[in-house]
Amino acid sequence: MRKKDRSSGSGGRDGGEGGDGPISPGLAQVEQAVQFTNAEVLAPTWGLPGKIMPTGMDVGANALAEQAGAMMIEDMRTYLQSTEMVLVPATAKALNEALEGNPAGAVTIGLIETMLTAIAAYSAVIIANAGKTAGDFA
Repeated sequence: MRKKDRSSGSGGRDGGEGGDGPISPGLAQVEQAVQFTNAEVLAPTWGLPGKIMPTGMDVGANALAEQAGAMMIEDMRTYLQSTEMVLVPATAKALNEALEGNPAGAVTIGLIETMLTAIAAYSAVIIANAGKTAGDFA
């Protein structure tokens, strides 16, 4: 039994171009998403006077650059949250060892302090780069 053709009719596997039948519903959704992105994101200035924005691609490039910057910040946030999940129990264990007189506790606390300093520097670099992505791609 053949699958129903749910494509938007733009050729490809359902158009007799060497394909093996209709495209799957999942592939049709991807195709629709690409068409939406092309129409709504990459060319949102259709109908506006040319002096406002000469091409929709300019707006699309800026939007994509801003999205890249936002994703950099989101990835950093996720990394920091994951690190926190490791560092909180490690710090508690190190403090407990230090209070019990174990020299490894003090050494571990020093290593955690070094790691926190490095994380702060890492975060500052990510924030600076994320802030300038729109300018870099303009």
